[in-house]
Amino acid sequence: AGWLEEAFRAHPITDKLHYLGQQEDLERAKRYKTIWRILARYSYANPTVPEINEILPLPPAELPEWDGKLQWLEARLANVPPQKPSEALIRELAEAKGLEPATGRPTPRSPAFITIPQPAPTCHSGQACPHTGYWIAGAYNVIRRFEQGEILPTLNVRKWESRFLLPDRETVGPEKVEWMFHG
Repeated sequence: AGWLEEAFRAHPITDKLHYLGQQEDLERAKRYKTIWRILARYSYANPTVPEINEILPLPPAELPEWDGKLQWLEARLANVPPQKPSEALIRELAEAKGLEPATGRPTPRSPAFITIPQPAPTCHSGQACPHTGYWIAGAYNVIRRFEQGEILPTLNVRKWESRFLLPDRETVGPEKVEWMFHG
């Protein structure tokens, strides 16, 4: 299209690069230039102009009316991506499928979750996590996800202490626990 634009600009016969023996037709040249710019700008997307004969019939045919639009470009521009769903909707859908909202990974209650056959690896609070995944503090039924190398935490544990001749005492504090790999 870029070369044909120059062909309709009435170059002299000595201009061997652009001369094609066509009479000057600036409207045709303008249309070829418009088409060439679109083809060049979207070359990565393999643009096509199937309606080229309706836009630019071969000379000496008269040029029909043209609004400057190409079917391929209009279809491409109409293909607008959908809006990103809200955080609330993402969270709701993830919960319904048993997935983590941030990553899309299955949680232990998901049917897609793969559990580890027994005996499962265990570690204690303060040790580095040997495997990325879900770990359970079995005695307290707490499930958390840890990355490999992350230090396993202590848990705040509530304890009741029954004392003779004194009122019972409740204490809450950090306690080292055993973590078991869950999957």
